[in-house]
Amino acid sequence: MFSQCSLLKDINSLKNWNVSNGINFTNMFSDCSSLKDISSLEKWNVSNCSNFSYMFSHCSSILDIKSLEKWNVVNGINFSYMFYGCSSLRNISSLEKWNVSNGKDFSDMFSYCTLLKDIKPLKKWKISRALFKDITKKL
Repeated sequence: MFSQCSLLKDINSLKNWNVSNGINFTNMFSDCSSLKDISSLEKWNVSNCSNFSYMFSHCSSILDIKSLEKWNVVNGINFSYMFYGCSSLRNISSLEKWNVSNGKDFSDMFSYCTLLKDIKPLKKWKISRALFKDITKKL
């Protein structure tokens, strides 16, 4: 949808979007390299979404994903490359309580997040259904 909008900085106008029927958010903000603040997505109802792949890939300016903390991702199946190349991302503790138990693909979810040093928040994730569990590469 906004893929490759490299100059996109402000997405506040999306704050009240009704995305509750959305099932596929693939590439929604991929390559939005100037995007820093995604707090306007905090109240998005993504509970029907099954595909989050590449959603924020190469969003190299995103510093904080705390606004995603209360997202209900229980129906998510594909999380591959979701945060791939988010090279400014340092903290993923807000994802600690995500229920990803239906997830099957976590391929490279956090690969090339070069400032990310602690992935302990993910230790409670139940990924037994996953076909591919390597969520990090080159940390």
